[in-house]
Amino acid sequence: MFPDFVNYIINKRKQASQTQHSLYCIREEIMDRLKGKVAIITGATSGMGRDTAYVFAEEGAKVVITGRDEARAKEVVDTIKKNGGEAMYVIADIADRSQLDKIVDETLAAYGTVDVLYNNAG
Repeated sequence: MFPDFVNYIINKRKQASQTQHSLYCIREEIMDRLKGKVAIITGATSGMGRDTAYVFAEEGAKVVITGRDEARAKEVVDTIKKNGGEAMYVIADIADRSQLDKIVDETLAAYGTVDVLYNNAG
């Protein structure tokens, strides 16, 4: 997938003039890949999950943070919101099936859909 993305950028740069405006337009197109999408990220209170949540939010996704530590979940959500993104958290342990249902139910109640599921926990 990464090589395809690199080729995409190279082709876009060839098509665009080298003006600052053109480069800005390319960046905007890339950064909005997830605009309006709803993404659930498990294990998003630290490490790769947290960093993925930040990237998804930067790219326009509404991010649902899941994990077992409420203080860290709140911190991730607050950071996303402070930077202009939209996020919420659901405290859950993915080893418990009923809590998986809770994640989906709360996401659907808040956003009405799920477009992306990033399974980072476990």
